[in-house]
Amino acid sequence: MDDDITHIGNYAFNKCQQVETIDLPENLETIGKLAFCWNGLTNVTIPSSVTTIGPSAFDENMRLTDVYISDGVTAIGNGAFADCFNLNSVRIPPSVTMIEKNAFNHCASRLIIYGETGSVAQTYAEENGIAFCDYNTPQILQGECGDTLFWGLNEESGLLTIIGYGDMMDYNATELPPWNQENNYIPRIQEIYFDDNLTHIGDHSFRDCIEMRTVDLPRNLVSIGTGAFLNTGLKYLVTPESVRTIGGHAFAKNEFLQDVYITEGASEIGFSAFWRCTALRNVTIPASVEMIGQYAFSECSPDLVIYGTEGSYAQTYAEENGIPFSSVS
Repeated sequence: MDDDITHIGNYAFNKCQQVETIDLPENLETIGKLAFCWNGLTNVTIPSSVTTIGPSAFDENMRLTDVYISDGVTAIGNGAFADCFNLNSVRIPPSVTMIEKNAFNHCASRLIIYGETGSVAQTYAEENGIAFCDYNTPQILQGECGDTLFWGLNEESGLLTIIGYGDMMDYNATELPPWNQENNYIPRIQEIYFDDNLTHIGDHSFRDCIEMRTVDLPRNLVSIGTGAFLNTGLKYLVTPESVRTIGGHAFAKNEFLQDVYITEGASEIGFSAFWRCTALRNVTIPASVEMIGQYAFSECSPDLVIYGTEGSYAQTYAEENGIPFSSVS
């Protein structure tokens, strides 16, 4: 398109499914309604001369993964990028002062909006349940960690973010997590932010995160994998009510861990789950727990006390393993 074009009309390139790339004019001011709807675009850069992206302008671009909106754009119309099911990232500058409610309707849960803290972009993301990142704080590394889960690590802050839904991948000694492969970023991880829709923390996911002191587990978490937090710097642990199983060695060798509160609903604590947590003194185990694996609390602090319900399996386990038991009923 000629750089002197200032407006792309309504329906101009609607259903041009073979169009994979576009180079928008340098002097373009507005993009009309449904102008590029149902195309084959994979990425789009909106030039700074544009003021308005019209309603449904890029609707149903099924292959679109990345959108870069330059400084200067002020408005994103209703449904402008709706139904772009594979959209991963959108950069929205602070010049954008209006984003219609359904601008990114039905985009994948993997979508991250990059903008400036305090901007309309951040407000829109929060109101619509979309992940937001300040683009002034770059991600040094990012990728997938499950079929519908994505991660990003901020080198400066040490924040590892995991967003999406469903189960994380399970890892092992020969297939390490992506943040612990060619470049080992494990020592830099100080904090983890989990999307509440994550349901399984994969085996060996965060082992050796020795700088991490606290963790807020997802509200809908169901299971914690084998060795998931082995040898970390955690000081205390509270599991959400959704958790049912804690895998073997899940929190083993956490030498700073002092207090563990397992909420009602959990049913299984795996083999050596808290083995060699040498500072562990207080563990609350609910009546719902029906299985505690061998050595689950072996080689912990000599002052360890298990708190639970009178007559529960927790009491039986404590008595069989010579651990003091205190009733909380």
